[in-house]
Amino acid sequence: YTSDFSYRAYRLRPILTGREKEFTELISGLSKPDSNNVLIIGDVGSGRENLVAALIQESSANKIPMNLNHIRVLELM
Repeated sequence: YTSDFSYRAYRLRPILTGREKEFTELISGLSKPDSNNVLIIGDVGSGRENLVAALIQESSANKIPMNLNHIRVLELM
C-alpha cells in the first residue's frame, strides 16, 4: 500500500538548514548506477519528510543530476 508523496511535496515548504550533508548523501545514494535505493530512518520530527520534499522540488526544477529529474516518489504505508 502506497500513497503518492510527490503530490503532497509540492504543497510543503522544505527547510534544509543544517541538513545539507544529509541531502547530498541522499542524492549521491540515489544517483548510483547499482543499488540506488535509500532508506531514511529517524525519530518523529527529525526532518525525513523535508528531505524527500526538497528532493522532489529540486527534481522538478532540474537542479539535481539528470537521472533524478522529474521523479515520482511513493510513500510506503
